[in-house]
Amino acid sequence: MRLPGPLLLTAISSVMFLSSTARADPCTARQLRARTTETISLDGLKGGVREHAAFYLRDTRKDLVFFFKPEHVLALLESWSVHAVASDRSTFAESLERVRSDLPLKEDTDLFKYGIHSNIFNARLDDLVVELLDAGHAMIDFYPLHDSGRYAGSDHDQYDPVKLKRVHWANRGGNGRQYCNDEGRDILFIVDTIHD
Repeated sequence: MRLPGPLLLTAISSVMFLSSTARADPCTARQLRARTTETISLDGLKGGVREHAAFYLRDTRKDLVFFFKPEHVLALLESWSVHAVASDRSTFAESLERVRSDLPLKEDTDLFKYGIHSNIFNARLDDLVVELLDAGHAMIDFYPLHDSGRYAGSDHDQYDPVKLKRVHWANRGGNGRQYCNDEGRDILFIVDTIHD
C-alpha cells in the first residue's frame, strides 16, 4: 500500500522523531568501568536541593527532572554574566535580573521560563545543567509524578540517583560526555567538540 504524499511525510517524520529521541545510548558496563569514567556525588537530601523551593529543568523524553538550589544557579549566572563576550553581557545581565526578581522562590520554578525571553540564555541551558552536575549541585528525579492521590512515591525515592557516572568519549567525529546512573541509564549526552 502506498501512502499519499503528506501522510507519507508525516509517517517518516514520526519514525525519525522516535528514533532520534530513543537514540540515547545507555552507558554500557564496559564504559562504566573505563578509565575515562568519573563518579559525581550529588547534593544529599539533608540540606540538599529539595529542602526548599528549587529551580528545575524537565527532560520529558527521559522522564526526569533536574533540580538546583537557587544560590547555585545564581552564582553560575553571575559568573557567566561577568565572563560573557561583550555582545552577550547585556543579555545575561537581563536574565540574571529576571532570576533575582523571583528570589526567594515561593515554589519550584522552571528555568525555561527565563529562556523564553532570551535565545542566548536558552542556548546555554544544557551548559547550566552540565556545570551544576559536574559540581554535584543537582538532584535528579526519575519518574517525577508524585500525586499522593494516585501515585506512590515522594520527591526523592529509590529511583533517584545520589551519584552519577560521567563517561568521556572521543571518536573521529568529536568528543563529549555522557552522564549515567549506576545501572547505566542515560541521563545526559553532551558533545564538546565536533571534528570535520
